[in-house]
This record gives sequence, C-alpha cells and structure tokens, in this order.
Amino acid sequence: MASKPTAEKPPNKIVFEYRQTSNHRTVFVDGAVGGTNFQQQNMLRVSFYREFMPPLRETRPLLQTDEGSLKVGAPGQVDMSDEVNIVREIDTTLMLTARTARELSDWLAEQVDSIEQASRP
Repeated sequence: MASKPTAEKPPNKIVFEYRQTSNHRTVFVDGAVGGTNFQQQNMLRVSFYREFMPPLRETRPLLQTDEGSLKVGAPGQVDMSDEVNIVREIDTTLMLTARTARELSDWLAEQVDSIEQASRP
C-alpha cells in the first residue's frame, strides 16, 4: 500500500483530469484585441473576435392603405456607400497573469512550429 504524501515527502507524480463544462463550445477566431489591465492585479486582457460583413441595408416605405391600415411597400434603394463595414463580434475575453500569458505564448509558438513543419514539402 502506497503511503500518503506529507509535508516532508511530496507526491511522486500529479495526475491531471480534464473535464469540459456543460457550456463548453468551440469558437473560431479571426483575431484578438486587448492589453494590460492594471486594475485587475496586473492582468492581461485578451478579447477574441470573429469578423464578418453585415448584410446590406435596404429601406422600405410604410404605406397607408385606403382602409387606414399600414403595409410595407416595395424595397427602396439599397444603402451602398464607399465605406466597407466589418463587424468584429467579441465572443470571449480571457484574463491572464503574465506567467500564464507567457506559457500560452510558448505553447502557441510550439504548435505553430509543428503545423509549419508538417506542411513543408
């Protein structure tokens, strides 16, 4: 029978068990924004977003019928301007300590290196 760890004798190994919460989901990310947040004990705040173009807007007039009720008229001109609008929808924000951010940065670099090496001819 194995002895229990004590303050004098630490355990030989640690076993991590990973569980997904009931609200876990996969999110596709197009980018991130954020920065340092000194109000939260020198934490790094990173907000992840996805990008998409909003649908074109159209106008439709409200018309009064002979009976006095209102109905929606035919589509008017579609709003086409010289500007391009892109929506950046923030789905998730992470608060990280400097240590955790560094570990995540190192892990991401390793994963990207692995992908790049695997895709070389």
